[in-house]
Order: sequence, then structure tokens, then C-alpha cells
Amino acid sequence: MSVVLNGSSQYLLNSAPVLSALPFSFGCWVQPFSVSAGNHVVLDVASVADEWAYMRVAATWGIYPPAGTSVVTFGTVVAGRWYYVIGRSSAATNHRMAVLDELGATAHGQSTQGSTITPSKLGIGAGIVSTPISFFDGHIAEFWLTNTDIQPGGLQLTDALLRQLAYRGPFSVPHVRQNLVDYRSLRQSLGSATDRARDYVPGRFGRQIWTTPVAVDSGPHPALLSGYRGPAGSRGARIIPV
Repeated sequence: MSVVLNGSSQYLLNSAPVLSALPFSFGCWVQPFSVSAGNHVVLDVASVADEWAYMRVAATWGIYPPAGTSVVTFGTVVAGRWYYVIGRSSAATNHRMAVLDELGATAHGQSTQGSTITPSKLGIGAGIVSTPISFFDGHIAEFWLTNTDIQPGGLQLTDALLRQLAYRGPFSVPHVRQNLVDYRSLRQSLGSATDRARDYVPGRFGRQIWTTPVAVDSGPHPALLSGYRGPAGSRGARIIPV
């Protein structure tokens, strides 16, 4: 299962995140239903006055930094295809994104614009700085978040680490596992009100509360390698083409 968002009103909201400053990193599998024009947010990190978001823009990926003047776009997006997305913000002017296509191709982007913010809300699948906008249209699964930059030195993420996280999961990488703030597989537990064991991990700062202001639906989970490591160890599944 995964969370499936309708592109018009559904999203997940964390109104009291433990993130207080940079850096941070996140990862998840996404499957966009369409590549229509507009901004379709995967993760939004919002302060009272500004926001920072990784989003899909029309047929390309995009990075929108806080107080930035433009979206940095890169790569291509194909409707109906699964992608593994990692976003990182290591400094006020160093925001990076890495994407792995289910067929094996990788793409990387960087924005050097922006400024630092103090997060007050997190949104999965929408921009949430004020009235929710830019809703994601598709599936999101295997979401995790750290309060660290998972790539030393703020450099471009290596393809080896990108593939390891996608195919083996965040629990297979010690320096990611030990710094997890949150992990939600979104297999069964969509919002925190339905949390079930093994579907989420509270992380180093305790349980994070995610609500669904508009009820969300469940859909198919991405196919994972048989050696994919969940919180309690490996979980069997089908194989993603490499």
C-alpha cells in the first residue's frame, strides 16, 4: 500500500515538526499520475512567513528554495512511473535533489539560492505555508526524514548511496538509520491516527504526528527488492527493474 493523493485537496500535515534548523534530508518513492503544468509538491518545509519545497514542475523535477527567486528544474518525469526521490538542504544556499527512475537512470539538481528558515510545519503532497496549494497527484511511499545531510560535505549525492537507499531502504545505511527523525512506510498507516507497528518509526526525537486534513486514500506500494530492510529487518517483495 501507499498513500494516493488526488492532486486537488489531499495531503499529510505535521504541525509541530522537531526540525529547528538546517540541515535535513528526506527520501521517498513517488509515482506521479500526470505531468500536467504546475507545481506538484512532494515535501514542503514551511515557516510562518516562507517555505521550502521539492516539487515536480510539469515534465521536469524542480527545487524551490526558501526566499529563492526561481525554481531550478532538471531531468524528466514520465507519468505512471515510480521514482525514488531524495531531497537535501545542507545550508541556506545549498539545496540538492537526486532522483532514481525505476528503470535505473539517475538525475541530480542543485539550487544555490535561498535563505535559512525555522520550520513550523511539514507537508507531504502539498504546499502548506498558508492555504494549501500545489497538491501532488499520485502515490507516495517509504517516506523518511533526518535532521542531517546524509552526504558528507554537502556534495552531490553519490549514485551508489541513492541506489542503496532506494533498493535496500534507510535502515540499511547506518548513518541514515541512526539519524532518522521520522519513517513512515505508508503501507497501512497513512496518518498518525491509524499508526500500526512496523509501518512507522518515531525516530530519535520521539513520535511525530501526521494528520490528514482531507482524508487520504491507500494505493499500491512500489515493488521492493527481497532484501529491502524495514524497521524490523528484511521484508520480501517483488523486484524493481534496475
